[in-house]
Amino acid sequence: RHHVPALQQISANTPPLRGLVHLWGLDEPQEITQADLVESTRRGCATVLPLLQSAIATQVSPPPALWLVTRAAQAVRDDLSAVAQAPLWGLGRVIALEHPEWWGGMVDLDGKTDVDEAAHIAAELLAADDEDHIAFRDGVRYVSRLCRINAESQAPPVFAADGTLLITGGLGYLGLSLAHWLVQQGVRHLALTSRRGLPARDQ
Repeated sequence: RHHVPALQQISANTPPLRGLVHLWGLDEPQEITQADLVESTRRGCATVLPLLQSAIATQVSPPPALWLVTRAAQAVRDDLSAVAQAPLWGLGRVIALEHPEWWGGMVDLDGKTDVDEAAHIAAELLAADDEDHIAFRDGVRYVSRLCRINAESQAPPVFAADGTLLITGGLGYLGLSLAHWLVQQGVRHLALTSRRGLPARDQ
């Protein structure tokens, strides 16, 4: 909670605090070894959590929106190169679900640095379209969407008959539906876990 005094001082001044932008992920190199990955994650994800906890402790009202910024951490066009920054997107999705009142969004910048990145970030902070998963590639803005694919053109998944598949959140509706589908595909060993513990036996 070492951010609390600074955030309280900022919040006490005018204009009021409206946003928190986390840029530390941009300091990570795009090419990284396995030995560096743990330390890189500590500098990335482990700096977001205390920042959010400190912000919540200030009890600022309304809560400022938290934005996470990465570079080349999402495979928009099969161009994922900054693996060390990708965990920030996983953490961001958790924050969006558990603290929606503090959530702003995530912006993934281009791997190239010859564009006006500050302008892209500022535009998203001021945007009014409620998009919170954004990526820029060659100056083009991409947003996250689910789309239907041609199932006939996709090779069927192959699961090892002697392996076990672990489904976290497996006791909810989606987890149980996925488990049922996997059994239909021939999977015979499943492990389902849940943060809420086991349901009643009749369920």
